[in-house]
Amino acid sequence: MRGGEGAAREIVDFWEHVLEAEPVVLDAARHDAQLARTSHVPQVVASLLGDFLARHAPPGSTFGPGAIDTTRLAASEPQLWTEILLMNRDELLVALRALEESLGSVERALETGDARALMAWLTRAADWRRGIGP
Repeated sequence: MRGGEGAAREIVDFWEHVLEAEPVVLDAARHDAQLARTSHVPQVVASLLGDFLARHAPPGSTFGPGAIDTTRLAASEPQLWTEILLMNRDELLVALRALEESLGSVERALETGDARALMAWLTRAADWRRGIGP
C-alpha cells in the first residue's frame, strides 16, 4: 500500500495530465487557514447579513441587486455549513477576529467622520475585487 505522498502524487498527476490543470498542493494546516479566510468567512458574512436583514428589514421591504448578490451564500445548506464551520473553528475564529478589527476600523472612521480612512478602506476593497476578475 502506498503512503499519503504516493497517493497525493497520483492525484496531482491526474489533474495535470488528464485534466490539464495546475494543481496547488498545500499541507493541511495551510489549507484550513486559507479556506477559513477565502470560503468560511464569506459564508459567515453573507449569513450575518441575511440574519440581520431577516430581523431588521421593515416588513414588505424590497431588496436590490446588492442585497441579493451579497446574501446569495446565506441560502446554503445550514446543516452542511454548521459542520464545516465547527470542523475548522480554530482557523475560522482567527479569521473572524481579524474581520472584527476591520469592522472596528470602519466604525471608528464613521464615528469620527474620517473620510480619508473610509476612502482608503473602500478603495482597497474595490481594487482587490477588480483584481480577481468578474
